[in-house]
Amino acid sequence: MKLIVNNPSARGDEKGGDRQNPTQAASRELDVHAFLLCDSVARDAQSGKTSIQGVFDTIYATSFPAIHPTLATYFRLSFDEPQSAPVVVGLALTTPSGQRREDREAISVQTGPSGILEAWINMPNFHFPEAGSYCFELLVNGEAVADYVLQAQLRTA
Repeated sequence: MKLIVNNPSARGDEKGGDRQNPTQAASRELDVHAFLLCDSVARDAQSGKTSIQGVFDTIYATSFPAIHPTLATYFRLSFDEPQSAPVVVGLALTTPSGQRREDREAISVQTGPSGILEAWINMPNFHFPEAGSYCFELLVNGEAVADYVLQAQLRTA
């Protein structure tokens, strides 16, 4: 599968440095229906329905570094056609101090017969080294296709 990207840099590396919306970066071949951070995701074995619990964009901690005990990313993508090879999905994280790291354990997922790919990645005991804005990027075959910004703040009083 070849991901066609109209914007060669979803991270704003092109002239002017303006950050582009990664969900607009992919062509018609790939459409991002959802990319969420939440507490947990579960799929009912009988109905096949997916339940997403505790969607959030801010965490509060009494001090930093902090640990968030349950963190998951849910994503639903559609392709113009079912993909014959598995799609490699991973995450990248940019911390408030600007450090960027990519998840070394990307997952391979097969699209369904209609070209839909729905999955999630669990990240228990997630470490937040400092307060500020964290940017989670969804990577499909190495290309950023969506992002989600989470604020980590000190709890006051």
